[in-house]
Amino acid sequence: MRHRARVLALGLALAACGDASSGLPAETTFTVVPRVSATTIPPPAPPPTGTALPGESLPPRLDGFGIGESSSIFRRTEIELAADLDGIAALGVRWVRLDLEWVYVQADGRDVWRWDRLDTAVRLARERELDVIALLAYTPAWARPAGTTDKHPPTNPDDFARYAREVARRYGPLGVTTFEIWNEPNISTFWAPRPDPVAYAGLLARASAAIRAEIPTATVLTGGMSPAADRSDGRQVRDRTFLRRVYDAGGGAAFEGVALHPYTFPDLPGHATDFNTFLGAEALYRVMVEHGDGAKRIWATEFGAPTSSRRGVDEERQRAILADGYARWRAYPFAGPLLWFTFRDEGSGNDADDDYGLVRIDGTPKPAYMALVAILEAEFARQAAGT
Repeated sequence: MRHRARVLALGLALAACGDASSGLPAETTFTVVPRVSATTIPPPAPPPTGTALPGESLPPRLDGFGIGESSSIFRRTEIELAADLDGIAALGVRWVRLDLEWVYVQADGRDVWRWDRLDTAVRLARERELDVIALLAYTPAWARPAGTTDKHPPTNPDDFARYAREVARRYGPLGVTTFEIWNEPNISTFWAPRPDPVAYAGLLARASAAIRAEIPTATVLTGGMSPAADRSDGRQVRDRTFLRRVYDAGGGAAFEGVALHPYTFPDLPGHATDFNTFLGAEALYRVMVEHGDGAKRIWATEFGAPTSSRRGVDEERQRAILADGYARWRAYPFAGPLLWFTFRDEGSGNDADDDYGLVRIDGTPKPAYMALVAILEAEFARQAAGT
């Protein structure tokens, strides 16, 4: 089919892009914009109508599908990032999740703003008519207690809300209207020193109000919750427990959707275990129904499996996890988009996020990539037939 040929052509062409050490000329690196006040640098211009291969129009976008990128916008050149987004857009998915990190934007102080790499990433995504889920997270040093990391919540949640409002003000005119507030706040890895649903509910409410002041029709998501058990030391809180406590703290009015990270590797999503977050999404949804939120959806803003021999699965197992997960997720009546984490590998498996990609670091496709192409092709055909 013509769509498949276009997807494969763009995906395989990523190999020509190479990685950060591939000998790209110096001018392909990001231009660093001087760090100045928030009002000095104008926001980027609204995007053009899109990009396409010569003689072609962009494919339609499938609402239930997307790709979650990590912090790659801070590590890749503009050419590399553009190539990855070309590959994502060629799939025909609607969504891309981008880390628009506070720790980068205001690294140098309360009134010092830096937008260069965020501007580039948002512009490139919107030029390809990808809808952005803007992940807002991580605290700069000036806004958190001394001696803590950027995964510690801010001392004053109003500082976070101010950042959220500036992001909405800057990128709302470009069509960025979906925001995920923090990342995995139910585990101490990302909310230090231990999760606090009440404090998170306060942060969520303030950020949501700030975003809606700029974009009244914005879609605000809770922070995607990690697979976790309720631990006695409080360092992990199960997703349904965490959400229930957010509701109890009055946070229900602050979001339009619940975000979840239903990782199951090395198991398949359909393998029943006590803490299978994928199958447990039904129990999470029941918490939403109990609080009058049955009309809201669960957005799986990260799902995937790494393929390193050290900590992950082999490539065939990754393919099986993807195929099983997509089939099961689309059967849920409450299912929002399911985003695969990530498009392209970033390394050889030494870092936690190195090798979740659908394609290898050199751009060649893994079996999971081919499986996703087949799933999307079938979905395009189903929609074309009106079934």
